[in-house]
Amino acid sequence: MAGWEKALDELRAQLADGRIAPWNAPRIDRALAAVDEQLQAIESSWPPRPAHPVVPQPRRPDVDERIAAAIGQQIAAAGGTLSTTLERLAAGLALGVDELRQAVLELEYAGQLVARRHHSPVPVDELAIHARVELSAA
Repeated sequence: MAGWEKALDELRAQLADGRIAPWNAPRIDRALAAVDEQLQAIESSWPPRPAHPVVPQPRRPDVDERIAAAIGQQIAAAGGTLSTTLERLAAGLALGVDELRQAVLELEYAGQLVARRHHSPVPVDELAIHARVELSAA
């Protein structure tokens, strides 16, 4: 938290608990108005903002389409959510666990797959190979 944020939070706390008396309200209003005036002056000196901000698209990882399709088929066959382990899924797809983990990470990063444990999203790179995980299309 920046110093100015701490100062404003402290001011809020002092007002809330009565350490600053209500008769100080006009002084506080004037001080905040001066801050607001300075902010408006700074903003007016900035170049105009584009109508639609340009957001750079993140680089999409290179996903092995063969593995992605195989995982997608497994998820679809399971009714949309596949409950498995990395070890079991790798064996079922005839892949090494590390190769499968990398593919799942890339699919997760690309927003095509969600991994959950106990109904909470979990990073695949932190999973033990025998830990149960639920995979679903994003």
